[in-house]
Amino acid sequence: MLVCLALIGTAAAAESDPLAEFLASTRTLRAEFRQELRDGEGRVQEVSTGTVLIKRPNRFEWLYREPYQQLVLADGERLWVYDKDLGQASVATLGEALAATPAMLLSGERAVSDEFEVQASFTREDLDWVLLVPKKLSSDFRSVALAFRSGGLALMELKDNLGQTTWIEFSQVEPNPTLADELFQFQPPPGVDVIGEAG
Repeated sequence: MLVCLALIGTAAAAESDPLAEFLASTRTLRAEFRQELRDGEGRVQEVSTGTVLIKRPNRFEWLYREPYQQLVLADGERLWVYDKDLGQASVATLGEALAATPAMLLSGERAVSDEFEVQASFTREDLDWVLLVPKKLSSDFRSVALAFRSGGLALMELKDNLGQTTWIEFSQVEPNPTLADELFQFQPPPGVDVIGEAG
């Protein structure tokens, strides 16, 4: 799912740590997002839109509405991926394999330094950027960059090991809304094929 562009140009070093400040002040989040998948040449291959909910620790929901409906949800113990068009859902236990993923970066409880190394922190075009690389060589992602505006999450870029980049722009960001745990529960609809063990 969801990656970092090579950030080019002269940038002033950020005086603070916007990621740490964001994580310290944000326990829940609701936002709209627009996601672009770009190939190694920067050409846009796919555009998706949807909504995201985050509740720390270890709960999130990425609901894709266009161009197809897909749900990626963590309920605190399991990760669900549901594709409505295919009538298929997969489920896996949240664990070490997901610790260094961008989704868990925003919703997990671990210190960022446990899984990522900060490569750069700077300000450009009124955005405060943090560039991270995963410490584990087995990660699917080469780097993750997050941009903040006035302390709020604005952009996320992820570069994967295939040279593709996922660019996610957030809008209508609502920090710390009241989100019940029940919002992060998923029950496969009747007739849906489930791959994996729900536990």
